[in-house]
Amino acid sequence: MIDNRLMQVSHNDLQDSIFQGDEDAVLRAHKIATPAFRDDPLFAWIFSEEPDVDARQKRLEVFFKPIVKSGPVCGGYILDADDWRSMMVVSEPGQDYDGLLTIIKCGGVSATLSGGLRPTLRLLLQYLTQVDKVKLKCFPKSQIRECFYMILTATEPDYRKQGLMGAQTKHLQEHARKVGKPVWLEATSRYSMSLFAKHGFEHIEDIRLGKGSVNAQGKKEKGGEGVLIACMIWWPEGVKEAMNEENDLQEKDKETE
Repeated sequence: MIDNRLMQVSHNDLQDSIFQGDEDAVLRAHKIATPAFRDDPLFAWIFSEEPDVDARQKRLEVFFKPIVKSGPVCGGYILDADDWRSMMVVSEPGQDYDGLLTIIKCGGVSATLSGGLRPTLRLLLQYLTQVDKVKLKCFPKSQIRECFYMILTATEPDYRKQGLMGAQTKHLQEHARKVGKPVWLEATSRYSMSLFAKHGFEHIEDIRLGKGSVNAQGKKEKGGEGVLIACMIWWPEGVKEAMNEENDLQEKDKETE
């Protein structure tokens, strides 16, 4: 793949870089993501058959490669801050980031064979299916992909709470504002939910995964409460109103046909 550094921008003296179609960027983002999600409740649930944290992290290393790669493959990009202390994987509006062709292009088949079929099915058929149902509260079914999707974010432990993720979020919001599209994400903790709320993200609804089989940390527990994921959206000024107006007009046209 060709190294294509598109631009550099600054937020509060923090440098962000965008990479699109850059294999080195995929590798560096993957290196940050795997340890960052070591104890993440969502992925603990996805790999709930693997109680050993070290063994689970090895499977995560395989599992995360196609996830990180899916952003650039879908016409999106990988954003980094402060020379790869923090990163964000973004899918552009209209892209089928969980479609079969995308999975194949990203190496998802080999990751499934190595990481296990059950984790892949949990991710695609249980998790993302529930996310799409929540999206219907914001979009018509035909438009649930018409948003930027923050696929994955991670920051090195020693560089957290320094504004790196906030800088990347602001950059993405600026991009979304220019093209008039919202930004969608799922927060896997109440802490991350509160951080994105400070940047104007609206909490739409929680989804609960593994209820009755895992606890809030995603570890196996009979009768457990399950893992809580917050679905959130940010709308550029006037975009939500314009979209609702357009959809209302389309509904009226259908009624008069």
